Amino acid sequence: MHRDMPGQLRKLATLLGPTVEARLDAKMEEICAALRFDAMKEAGGKDSVFLRQGKMGGWRDHFSDEDEARMARAIEERLPGSRSKVGHSSWRAES
Repeated sequence: MHRDMPGQLRKLATLLGPTVEARLDAKMEEICAALRFDAMKEAGGKDSVFLRQGKMGGWRDHFSDEDEARMARAIEERLPGSRSKVGHSSWRAES
C-alpha cells in the first residue's frame, strides 16, 4: 500500500465494481490523502488507538490476549468463514 496506494486502490475498486471505480476515478487524490497515516491519526475516533506506525507485523507486539479475542470476534462477525489467522495459535509467531 505504501509503495503504490493508487494502484492498490484501483485493484480493490475493480473487485468492488463499476460504482466504486467511478468514485475512485473522481476522487483519487482526496481518498489517498484521507488514507495517509497522519490523516487517520489526526481524525481520531475510538479506533485511533489501533493506529501506529512501525515495522510490518509490529502490531502483534501490541495486542493483548483480550485484543486478540475481540479482533477475532469482529472479523468472524463481519467476514464469516474468512479463516482469519487472528485467534489461531500460530498468528503471533508469523512475521
